[in-house]
Amino acid sequence: MKVRELLARLEQADPDFVIAIDAASQSLLILNPKPGFCNPAEIEEYETPCLTEQDQEFLRDMHIKQ
Repeated sequence: MKVRELLARLEQADPDFVIAIDAASQSLLILNPKPGFCNPAEIEEYETPCLTEQDQEFLRDMHIKQ
């Protein structure tokens, strides 16, 4: 990827997104760290559950017990 292409992609990304670059495979990952899904071990730390209905549905579809 050329610098010009990299800049064009980064201009479209939200400043709060996480950028991961893998030089070996020449991959660019732009990750949105939106709240919603969290580590189940952290759930007990919160007074209210941090899993949304969409998160719970995803876990059910993946056959992961909550």
